[in-house]
Parts: sequence; structure tokens; C-alpha cells
Amino acid sequence: MNKLTLSVFFFCILISATAQTILTANRTAYRAADQLVKQQVEFKDPGASGRDIIWDFSHVNMINEKYQLVYYNANKGDTTRVTGLEHDTRYHYLLRQDTLWLTGYENRTTTMDYQLPEALLRFPFRYGDTLRTSFIGTGLYCQKVDLAARGYSKVVADATGKLITPERDTLKNVLRVLRLKEFTDIGTDSASIGTTMRMETYQWYARGSRYPVFETVKTYTLRNDSALDNFSTSFYFSTIKREQLQEDLANANLQDDAVNPADILINCNTYPNPVTTDVLVNYELSVDARVSFLICDVSGRPWANVPFRALSAGLQQQQISMSGLHAGDYGLYIKVNDKIYKRTIIKL
Repeated sequence: MNKLTLSVFFFCILISATAQTILTANRTAYRAADQLVKQQVEFKDPGASGRDIIWDFSHVNMINEKYQLVYYNANKGDTTRVTGLEHDTRYHYLLRQDTLWLTGYENRTTTMDYQLPEALLRFPFRYGDTLRTSFIGTGLYCQKVDLAARGYSKVVADATGKLITPERDTLKNVLRVLRLKEFTDIGTDSASIGTTMRMETYQWYARGSRYPVFETVKTYTLRNDSALDNFSTSFYFSTIKREQLQEDLANANLQDDAVNPADILINCNTYPNPVTTDVLVNYELSVDARVSFLICDVSGRPWANVPFRALSAGLQQQQISMSGLHAGDYGLYIKVNDKIYKRTIIKL
């Protein structure tokens, strides 16, 4: 192999390594004080595993737009432990060295503590990586009935490719992570003997995003030779809803654009503000870019939009009608390539 061929070979390896999405602790682990709303949508089949997969989730029906997820520190002095509140259940997580663990959960009727916790991710985690652990837990149901849980968990980064979101954005270099959790021992009564419960959770991660962009959950009950599909649903983590997150500097430099997206939109202002009928957005692009606009109310529901247009660098202007909207505060979301900027508009 001559020097030129060798140089090209290592250059291709470098490009491939740079492009792929790799989950790391500082960019993926849960953060206390983060709040996000994932939107529950109709179940979408996760599809095949492998490389260069295309997932088209552009056509989904909304089920619940306000499925909130909150992370906080139960013990403020211990930054390694974070609690996630989701669907009235508190999940307790521990980040120890290079591994994120689930140590237990609790809600109004059930408490469960894992003496042998479940490993959710080991960092760094990339396509082809696999993690397998056993878990053992004990708890109470209605503070009276003893509960026991025993099984194993297998996590594998099983697919990469492109994902088309319900907002019809195409995300490149997406990594899918499959978590298969199987309970080989559930409960303490005789009815649970010979019964196995299995949960499959698929999560799609995009470069520069701490939390998944899409998620699909399926649960089964296996008894003897039969399998019963108990529950299946999907969630979309809308880019708009991510505006509720804290500033995430660890992910800010992982945009796919060759030019820093933060420098593309310049001197953006809105007039008039407050507005009665039409709002005028004056801005400047430092380079050629694709630009779209979306106006949402405080709950995140879209009311007006301007589809993507390919625009040249320089001064630009966009007029958006707000004449039919109720009085109140609205969010103006300006998407420039893959970067979203937010402005607040007051409607009179």
C-alpha cells in the first residue's frame, strides 16, 4: 500500500468516525433540572436493524401532546444520582464511572429497589456495541404485598441511518439503541410461575441531541408457548419542545453543518412587537441556507408556518399573518438548516 492510498484510507476512517453518532456520558446522561415534553403518537414499528436504514415517521397520529418528563436531584449533594419523573412514576438513576444504572422506581401503588441494578448504557456507546446485565429487585405493592423482580437486560446499538420526523425534517447519522428487558421472575404468587414479561424499547439518537428524537415501546407476556402483546406505543421528542431544556454546551458543537449554525442567522428582529395583524421578520444570513418559520402558542401547538425555502446569503425579510390568533404570547421558531432560533411575539 503506497503513501497516497494509505492516507486516503485513514482519511476515510476519520470521516466515518466523525460522522457517526456516539453516545457519551457528558452528551447523553440525564441532567437534573431538564424538562421536556415528549409527544405520544400512534405505534410505529421499529423496522429492521443494520446500516443505512431510513425511518420515515413523517405520518403519525398524535395521541397525547403533553407527556411530560422531568429530571431532578433527589439528593442535591449527590450529582451522580438523578430522578426522572414520568407518567406519575419516579425512576432513580445512578451514573457511576462509565455506566448509567436504573436503581429502582416508585409510584402511588408500587415501590421497587434493585439490589442488583439494571445497566441502561455504558459510555461511550456506538453502533455494534452490546451491554448485558442481570438485575434483582424487591418491593411492595400497596405497602402490603411483597414484590420480587429478577431478570436480565440487553442493550445493543443495532442500527444507523436517516430519520424523517413528524415535522418532516430529515436527521442524518441517527443511532438506534434497542433495550430488551426480560423478567424471569415477577411477583410472589403461584399465578406468576412460568410467566415471563418482556419489554422492548427502541430509542433513536441524533447528533447533538442529549435525549432521543423518537422512541417505541413494546411489552409482551410470555406464558408456556404463547405470547400476548400487552402494550405498544411510540413517542416523538419534538425539536420545538426541546426549547425547555437548559443550555447544552456539550452538544452545541455537534451540528452536522460545515459552518457553525450559530453564525448563520444575523441581526434578526421582529416588527411590530406587540403585533395586531402581521409580523415582519427582518434578518440576515451569513451563508446560503434553508429557512422555515413556525409560530406556536405557549403549549407548543402550531398556528402558522412558512415552509422551508432555499435562500441566498444576505438581507432577508418574511411577513407572517397573525390576524386570526387569540391575544397572548407566542413562540416564533426560525429554523435555519438544522438550527432552531426562538423569538417571543406578543399578540394584541
